Amino acid sequence: MFRLLKNLKPANEIIEKAKEIFEKNFGDSHVETANAYFEIGCLLGDMDNLIEAQVYFKKCYDVRLTILGAEHFDTIEVQKKLSI
Repeated sequence: MFRLLKNLKPANEIIEKAKEIFEKNFGDSHVETANAYFEIGCLLGDMDNLIEAQVYFKKCYDVRLTILGAEHFDTIEVQKKLSI
């Protein structure tokens, strides 16, 4: 929500905390962790840090592709971000 309101500092703190929790509890190959990677990528894109955003989109894509498959909406969504 903070990201959508362009309040990037609180958004960054919340998303980073969520990522840490998901990585700790689920590992880095879980859909929830991939969702956090996606949100971080979006946030970094909003901050015009497109190179770092692509790193997180790629991590997200790899997890979603493995778990959800290439035809899943969430995988396609992040694939579009990688094509930008």
